[in-house]
Amino acid sequence: MAISWDIWLFFAFLAVAAIAFLAEGVIRLRTTHGATWKAVGFCTLAMAFCLFGTLAMYFVYSSSGSMLESLKKPLEPSHLRPDWGADMSKEDRTKYSQMLARISFENWHITVNYFDETGTLRPYQPTDADRATFHLRRQAVAHYEKKTNLLKSVTLGWLLVPWLGLLAAFVPWSVRVLGALTGRSKADALKAGSALLS
Repeated sequence: MAISWDIWLFFAFLAVAAIAFLAEGVIRLRTTHGATWKAVGFCTLAMAFCLFGTLAMYFVYSSSGSMLESLKKPLEPSHLRPDWGADMSKEDRTKYSQMLARISFENWHITVNYFDETGTLRPYQPTDADRATFHLRRQAVAHYEKKTNLLKSVTLGWLLVPWLGLLAAFVPWSVRVLGALTGRSKADALKAGSALLS
């Protein structure tokens, strides 16, 4: 499951918004600027963003992990017994046993037997396309391993977003920026910054 850039940007925007709302709420609570319900509202909205972001990212991580597991654990190689497909026609027996042998090679890079047109078990001869499919599959496993590890880190990173919001609430420049964005006067913002530092 590929993740497009707009999804990454959405999660980044969500994280920045959560940090800003939480910082604004904490600043308002500490400086008693404005109504208390507004401060609590900012904090609640921030935590809702954090919860949504964490759950959504965990869903993406789980989907990638499931895909990785399916790639790492393909169908077992087919080791056919002499009586396999005895009730099939010769054509079907050859067709399906050859298909199983090809899949075994593409998944495990081993050569197994299939039934030829005469009903004799013989080793499957892989084609260049079979070899290419095997290598593409290995590349896909490596890609999903990297992607799943990245998504795991990002999912865990979402647990840090509330702490970043709290940290931002005690940084003077963020107090001034958030004050300007939320309509507080410059004097109020500087007063809030001074209160936080005292």
